[in-house]
Amino acid sequence: MEVPSKRRNPLLADIFSRLNLMERKGSGFEKVLSAYRKQVNFTDDLKPVYSSSATWFKAVLPNLNYQLSAAVEKTVEKTVEKTVEKTVEKTVEKTVEKILSAIKQNPKVTQQQLADITGLSRRGVEWNLKKMQTLNIIRRKGGARGGHWILLKNHFE
Repeated sequence: MEVPSKRRNPLLADIFSRLNLMERKGSGFEKVLSAYRKQVNFTDDLKPVYSSSATWFKAVLPNLNYQLSAAVEKTVEKTVEKTVEKTVEKTVEKTVEKILSAIKQNPKVTQQQLADITGLSRRGVEWNLKKMQTLNIIRRKGGARGGHWILLKNHFE
């Protein structure tokens, strides 16, 4: 620590001392440096830098959270990825369940009615129905206007 320990504003130092808001002269810079060293993201190139003159001092405190380490970044990325994946899976599951339930109640249900039930767009319902047909969960019998849906697998056991 090359910054000399001296009171630069004796009036403020006296007030803080009388209010018991100042521990002892010259202990602050080392306390800040010690607190920085205890942080997870601390490296020597991110330690506080101090400079001073007879009337002022300057402390540069780098943001330790600005750049995550590669390991922390990868962990955060995987956590976000898994969370998004689970959320999407649950949403798709609920959508499929709603569609299957609607088909079970009314095999002649239309895509527009399914859109109203699921909250999806008509295009979203169409995509889900095609996916379910590909997975052999449902099948369409008859034309677009007069046909109906057939459940191939019992998802209500």
